[in-house]
Amino acid sequence: MPEQFMVVHFTEPQAEGVEMPTWHQHVTVVPWAEGDMEAATEALAITLAGFGPLGARVSERKMFGDGKDIPVLTIEPLDAFRSLHNAVLATVEEHSRLTVDRRHTGPKYKPHITQKPDHPERNIGDEFQLDHLTVVRWLDHTRLIYRNVPLAGTAPARATE
Repeated sequence: MPEQFMVVHFTEPQAEGVEMPTWHQHVTVVPWAEGDMEAATEALAITLAGFGPLGARVSERKMFGDGKDIPVLTIEPLDAFRSLHNAVLATVEEHSRLTVDRRHTGPKYKPHITQKPDHPERNIGDEFQLDHLTVVRWLDHTRLIYRNVPLAGTAPARATE
């Protein structure tokens, strides 16, 4: 049976197998897809073996969305994130289909963190290390941290309990 899932980088490690009723702070790498999540995840591990950890920096505050009413922080380096996004998107699409509008994928992909009141504060110039991606599965009205997949040369991200 096809499963709905997406690929993100959480700014703080999340434990696998934990349900998440609301989103934790993250950078979306590939939006919602539906298909063979397990096969996509296994293929993702192979794809990510070709990428080393990526240093990231918060670059500016912007408003996204059709109504320009969603506060976000954009992330640099743009070219490196687009390269990662394109590789992950191609891998996911080998095993599933996107279930959302594609207008923000491929060459129009803009890595960002959506600002929400309950998220940790981030400032322009803040740096963080993208050393893993997380496959998040949609469950009826909640999300499941399915698997943390490391980029080459990094150990899988683990949450501290």
